[in-house]
Amino acid sequence: MRFFDRWAIPKGSLHSAFSWLLACLLPLLWTLCATASEKASADAIRRASELIVRGDLSGAEKEANLALSSPSTQPLAYAALGAIRLKQKKYAESERFLQKAIRLNPDLV
Repeated sequence: MRFFDRWAIPKGSLHSAFSWLLACLLPLLWTLCATASEKASADAIRRASELIVRGDLSGAEKEANLALSSPSTQPLAYAALGAIRLKQKKYAESERFLQKAIRLNPDLV
């Protein structure tokens, strides 16, 4: 007995069955990938914050840049980049990053 015989899928409709299965699984896979991406971005924000406190501004900047890849963490990533530039006394850059963060999420103020 072949694999697909178990589900009584006629030979001619194997392509249709595969298309149906793919159509059902793609949204689930997309959600799982998006969730993993969101978690990775949230973890990057957490690490960036910890590194800012420790004074590792280079490491914090790398983590904040990673978090820019996810729309849900972009406001915090820009805020972290603004804080980094503030500590580096690069005030004009800091202001641009912080303004962008506030534009994306006015609740940050």
